[in-house]
Amino acid sequence: MSIKDILKPFKRRLLAEAWIRSTVLGAMIAAAVAVVLGGVHWFLPQTVTGTGILIAFAVVLVLGTGLSLVLLYRPTERDTARRLDSLGMDERVETMLEYEHSVSPAARLQREETMTRLQGINSRTLKFSVSKTLLMLCSVLIVCATVLLFIPDIRAFSRPPLVNELHEMVEDTDLSDEFRAELEEILQDLEKELEESKDRDDVDQALDSAMDRLDESVDKEVSREELGDTLKDYDDLKELGEAIQKGDRNQVSSALEHLKEVMEGDPDRQQSVAEQLQDALNASKTDASNDLREALENMKNGLSDADTPVEEVLDRAEAEINDALNKQQNAQALGDQMKEQMGEQMTPGDGKENEGEQEGNGSDNGNSSDQGPEGDGGEQEGGQSGIDGVGDGNQDSLGNHGRPGQMPDAGSDGITEGGGVGGGQTNMKDHVYDPQAGDVSYGQVYAAYVADFLAQAERGELSADVVEAMNAYFESLKNQSNGGN
Repeated sequence: MSIKDILKPFKRRLLAEAWIRSTVLGAMIAAAVAVVLGGVHWFLPQTVTGTGILIAFAVVLVLGTGLSLVLLYRPTERDTARRLDSLGMDERVETMLEYEHSVSPAARLQREETMTRLQGINSRTLKFSVSKTLLMLCSVLIVCATVLLFIPDIRAFSRPPLVNELHEMVEDTDLSDEFRAELEEILQDLEKELEESKDRDDVDQALDSAMDRLDESVDKEVSREELGDTLKDYDDLKELGEAIQKGDRNQVSSALEHLKEVMEGDPDRQQSVAEQLQDALNASKTDASNDLREALENMKNGLSDADTPVEEVLDRAEAEINDALNKQQNAQALGDQMKEQMGEQMTPGDGKENEGEQEGNGSDNGNSSDQGPEGDGGEQEGGQSGIDGVGDGNQDSLGNHGRPGQMPDAGSDGITEGGGVGGGQTNMKDHVYDPQAGDVSYGQVYAAYVADFLAQAERGELSADVVEAMNAYFESLKNQSNGGN
């Protein structure tokens, strides 16, 4: 038996140890990369996604483990000899390797005696040796990376509820990476503008700007109409264009099946379809990074390659096109939902508070008569559905970002100052929830609520039942306030 054969089981044992040590080092490097990317994701979530971090971790883990094994830990016969000598062989194994080819009687006897002793040693006698410091550092980095990736985002606790809700909607929807990044950027800007807003007009302006940007992003993302219309100009692509334009995934499958039948066994026709696709894409105005356009680009490239089977190209195209259509439909639906959520937080009507003052003198029978502007003071007098009072249109609503009409129970205590239920000033202590400021005193938003109600009632936007209920509500507040004087 040769020296290599004698050392082989021990070398295999050390190779297993080398894999373990390489994996630990690779995991430590990968975790360090994940921590760096996780920090970037924490502060700039639109630049690095959680999925991207996990992919980077896996890639670095594989590369780090492989390189560590090849460059650092792969055992040689000398390494094996040193480890065996540490078991009490008194450097016999290293000496045997050094004089492996010596023909002297002493060297031959030393080899035979060492090989005999090695045959009596079990390879499992070599215990695995992994640095405890390396293990501890790897564990710490993995924990840090996990914390950055998977614990709830603490920024959510400081966000306005509206922005937090919109973030959750984006996270829960299957979207293209580019569109998701655009939405995250819009929401970050909206959050900043809402935090800096000083009055109701600032809030409305921030929401209006975010909705405009959202419309632009959705229009850019939802490309099926434009791309489908372009494809319809080409004979072989007309059916596919109609299917894409409708967003009908079943029809897309049928159109591609028909294309396969047309091109199968006809390389010239296959090349013609690829050229038509190229012309259609050149004529399209859709951005090159759009997922649906990329799917059609991949289809064109596949058909241009005569070595790739048509069936394989079209099967892949079907999956990519339908995935892109699904994400575009999600984007359109999500855009509508987000605009609805933001719209509910805006001031009803034109989004502006009334200029000047409104005075109302009326009775509980609901009869009213409006009189025009009086002088330069901008005051209006008249009965308004049984409500007496003045609504100060210049009252700062202090972030009345909630939905109009979201008021405390009629049992609110406090005294309304300014001559009635609609008084521009109030010291009422009850709180209402504000999306920006949290709990605020009802007195700080009371005038804005009354002004909104009066304006809506004048414009005829409220039904008689709603007006009657609101009359009763405000009248109860007036009576309780009077009772408290």
